[in-house]
Amino acid sequence: MPANSLGTLSPTLVTLDTIAFLKKTFPIITQITTDFSADATLLNSTVISRVVTPPPAHDYVSPAAAGTGYNAQDAATTTDVPVVINKHKFATLAFSDTEVSSTKRDLTTEQKQALAYALGRQLLIDLFALVTPTNFTTTYQIVDPKNSNRHTVMAMRQLLVTNGASINRFGVVNPIVFAALGQDTSVISKFNFGGADPNLSSSSGTIDGFSGFSTIIEYAELNTANSLAGFFGAKEALVMAARVPEVPDIALPGIIENVVDPDSGLTIQYREYYDMMGGMLNVTLTWMYGVAKGVTGHGAILVQNAGGNPN
Repeated sequence: MPANSLGTLSPTLVTLDTIAFLKKTFPIITQITTDFSADATLLNSTVISRVVTPPPAHDYVSPAAAGTGYNAQDAATTTDVPVVINKHKFATLAFSDTEVSSTKRDLTTEQKQALAYALGRQLLIDLFALVTPTNFTTTYQIVDPKNSNRHTVMAMRQLLVTNGASINRFGVVNPIVFAALGQDTSVISKFNFGGADPNLSSSSGTIDGFSGFSTIIEYAELNTANSLAGFFGAKEALVMAARVPEVPDIALPGIIENVVDPDSGLTIQYREYYDMMGGMLNVTLTWMYGVAKGVTGHGAILVQNAGGNPN
């Protein structure tokens, strides 16, 4: 193994702030439909997740005025989405006795973040492999992503609203689009935008509360196939289900702990063991998950096309 230049490693590597880091670094996890559980499951098993489509609203007319009062009824629309738990991902770091003992640096936070980042990055790669013109046929074409502005975002909003995606909307764009939006006067000028100035966070790569989207997220590894520049959708457009591996029912030469986020239920399994003969401390983060498209019409893609719209 390559030599590490690290400090003392805390025996409690994984705590709740690991998951908090994961959610902050990859905010898309909190925007899509998720099905999290601390229950163990078998690899390649199917989890049935559900997405809810809001019903229409009606005008109230009193029966005294020949109306029907509150009697207008609509069928609840809940769509079952089967998600196959077919991804078993992990990240492991190993430290020798010499490395642990050779410095007083405390790199607990660094290593928790490094492991969590590896898992989150792979999740997004798998999730956005679903974002294709085949899976999401609603598109908006733009000549050059550098011309993206509020008009572009409003055009995406219009497409989604037309298809019934009226709430819990988000956007994910490549760095070119994000940089263009970050220079739009609607974002940088509170005067131009009125009292509801959106919050631009360049460090975390998010624009919050902009043109009907709760957040627009910069994603550097957005798949460039099909000239994809961005994906806009409602919560029910993409689905992720995650579980953890079974803990062996035997005496273990180490620690296995499931760490659960109290807000979302997202669970990551932490494993630690010490190799007595090799003098190596091994720490692992692991989870099992699957991804699926949800309500197709509630997602729309932004693509670059020389014959498209100017912005």
